[in-house]
Order: sequence, then C-alpha cells, then structure tokens
Amino acid sequence: MAWSGQFSDFDSFTRQNDKRNTSNARSINANDNKDKTNIKLENINLGYSSIVNVVGLILSREDARSVQSRKNSSTERFVFNFTLRDSPLFYVNVTFWGKEQNIKDLTDRFHIGDVVCLSNVQVQAKPQDGSDEKYKSATPVPFCLSGSENHSNIEWYNGPESDTLLQLQHVPIKATNDFYTLEDIQANGQGLHGEHVNLLCVVRKTIIRINLISEIKDIRNKQKRTTHFSGTSGRKLISLQREYKVKKIHPLQ
Repeated sequence: MAWSGQFSDFDSFTRQNDKRNTSNARSINANDNKDKTNIKLENINLGYSSIVNVVGLILSREDARSVQSRKNSSTERFVFNFTLRDSPLFYVNVTFWGKEQNIKDLTDRFHIGDVVCLSNVQVQAKPQDGSDEKYKSATPVPFCLSGSENHSNIEWYNGPESDTLLQLQHVPIKATNDFYTLEDIQANGQGLHGEHVNLLCVVRKTIIRINLISEIKDIRNKQKRTTHFSGTSGRKLISLQREYKVKKIHPLQ
C-alpha cells in the first residue's frame, strides 16, 4: 500500500527495544530546551543564519573516521557523518568534527533511530559539483550542517514531538512510484547495468563473516634493514564483513 501522507498509517510500528545502557547518558526534554529556538529544516536557507539548533531523527550514519588535516599534514582530524530527518520531505547531512576520543564516543552513543537535538551547528552550502554527496546520502536541501566539539553539541531529545519524529524511520524517502522490485531487476539486468536504482525491501536475515588476517610484523636484521613479515602465529586481526539478504515484496499499489 502506498503511503497516504498520514503518520497514523504507521501507528502499528513501535521502536525496537534499545538494550544500550543509557542510565548515565544525558538527554533533554522540552523544558531543558525552552531557551533554545529550534528551527525546521524546511525553514532554513543560506541567508537565514549561520548557526542553528535542530531536532530530528538520525536516518543513517557512518562510523568514526580520520581525515588528514589540511593545515598540518602530520595531524589527523576525526569526523562523524550522519543524516538527520525532521519531516517526511526534508533531511540533511550532518558532519561533526573533533578529537579521536570525542568522535568515537559520539558514534558509540548515537545510532540510527535516535531522536537528537543539535545545538550551535553551522549551516553550509553544499558544493555545486555534488562532491559532498559522492559518499553520502543525496538530500533535497541545498545545504549541510557542520558541528565541532568546541562549539556544538548533540544530545538525545525527549520533547513532545519525539513520537512523531520516531515514525519517520518508517516513511520512505522516495516517491512510491520510484522503486524497482527484485523481479524487475532480474528480468532487466542487462538494461540496468551500471544504473543506480531504489529498492523497497524487508531485511530477512543478516550474515556476519569473520576473516582472520595474520599480523604484520616489522623485523630488523643485523644490517638494520626493516622487513615486513606476515606470519601465521601470534595475535590475529579480525575483519568483519556483514552481508544482507533481502526478502522480495510485492510492488507498491
């Protein structure tokens, strides 16, 4: 059934039990947030303000990663990228910068499906060449949001609109007539080669593969030459690869 545009269509969906220990984690409610002016993504434009506060649902996210500093090539900066959504039609890419431990703490705390409040984040124009979305979600807004550990903050949000925002994780971001079925892809595989398509599927099963990789050691010989040695003994490094199996569903009516 196609989405009618009413959130009541998703009343049967409930948030999965979150087993993470958040007893010591800080969250804010409407009273905590009364001195802040939150703005909806649809009301933001590049001439509005450079610093904003936004509440929304984490729609997708990446793990922490390091980026070489442009100012000092010998240092690294760490970044946490995620996509925030506050309505069926509007969502934006967000980047948080900081030191390694700070960014890793953020990625450990915040996950897909969390409702959060972003404070003092900067509105930035997206590059016109599309480079900003080369490895990120394509978004319908002409800007992105950027925060740093020194000036910005991200916290869980428990305000009155939390329940409405939680339901956004069940609302497709694409039009109901813009999806392929697995059957269509199988039948038209050659014609779709190299194309990007949208799928609306149910994840039926996940598989985790564990690859054991020998530890690489540096061995110095008598001539003080360093040799890289990959042995089968000693500590093993574990590489995880996750695969997904999807269940085909009927085309949207």
